[in-house]
Amino acid sequence: MPNPNPHAHRGPFVCAQRRIPAKVKHVYRKREIRLRRIPNHGLNKTSRWRGKLANQYDDPRNAVAERKLAQLAVDAPTLSDAYWEILRPHFNSNPVYWRDCLSLATRQVVFVHNTTSFPFFVRNLIGILAGSVASVS
Repeated sequence: MPNPNPHAHRGPFVCAQRRIPAKVKHVYRKREIRLRRIPNHGLNKTSRWRGKLANQYDDPRNAVAERKLAQLAVDAPTLSDAYWEILRPHFNSNPVYWRDCLSLATRQVVFVHNTTSFPFFVRNLIGILAGSVASVS
């Protein structure tokens, strides 16, 4: 008599060996894409804020920061998997702390750091998230 469970020969860990349906993978992938856009949102938000400050105050750094932040937002989709794997646990563990750190990192562009490549920005954000900057509460 044939075995009614064709997977019985695989042992007790059959559940771990099952394939994840394509629909479920698609949902997780869409969520991952949305989470990766979060740094982009913070960059755009701070860029708009710096633009308002540039119109309000006579400090040319605000206009420069507005342009550089806008460029960083354009570059944000190039976030590497390696950097994302470092950032993701911080986002998932404490969204408020994440938002505060992202805000601090974006406000530092031009005003604290002149180097404004996207990889540099991400490394700075990682340092802030790791607690290397005491001004985040």
